[in-house]
Amino acid sequence: MNLRKFNRGHFMQRPRLVSLFITGFASLMLMAGCGSAGPDRHAVSGKVTLDGSPVENGTISFMSSGDGPPESAHANIVNGSYTIPADRGPQSGSFQVMIYCPKPTGKTTIDTDTGAAVPVMQETIPKKYNEESTLTIEIAGSESHDFELTTDN
Repeated sequence: MNLRKFNRGHFMQRPRLVSLFITGFASLMLMAGCGSAGPDRHAVSGKVTLDGSPVENGTISFMSSGDGPPESAHANIVNGSYTIPADRGPQSGSFQVMIYCPKPTGKTTIDTDTGAAVPVMQETIPKKYNEESTLTIEIAGSESHDFELTTDN
């Protein structure tokens, strides 16, 4: 019976097929890496005040509100200023802006995961600037955007 010859020939071809597969896969991966470096992002910075005073510590978020894919960019607000570098910044388009500045109330509660006492925080920025934000901006390049918030309705 010639079964041994068939098996030997069959196994001799398998390494060649595996080698061709690996070479093809590696070529595809190299070609995929040769495109653009990613989306065109922009640096965004500015100042945030509440009733004329700088927001000492908080966060600012830009959430896309256009028709494109959802995206966001975030930064900490420190001494009334924020900066998002271009490599983490938003792409061009329309964005909803949300600003938060929670402050400790002086009370504590127990963290259910750790059992540790943690401070109870209260948001100092009105909901119209975060949970129910009415702030929107257009970003077309690296820009500065200042936000003068008020506690008035």
